[in-house]
Amino acid sequence: MAYFLLAISIYWALGIAFYASKRESYDHSRDTISELGEAGSAYEMQVGYGVFVPVGLGLMAMAYALHTSDQHLSLLCGFMGLGYFLNEFFPCD
Repeated sequence: MAYFLLAISIYWALGIAFYASKRESYDHSRDTISELGEAGSAYEMQVGYGVFVPVGLGLMAMAYALHTSDQHLSLLCGFMGLGYFLNEFFPCD
């Protein structure tokens, strides 16, 4: 399970770094990652379906796998996964 969580983290970091480099005005210290997929952005669909949805589903799968062994970590993964997943359908403005 630890390798799966590591894979999700690496995928997330590479996706954020890739799309942040494509946006000229994006600054990691000033902007939030949800601004990469904000409504009206040139990369809104790509970031949403290519980064946020897979990461969200991966974290929710991890939450399901952990629900019997570590309930606190399971809740954390589940809520984080739900947040990433819903970010595609309710992007920031």
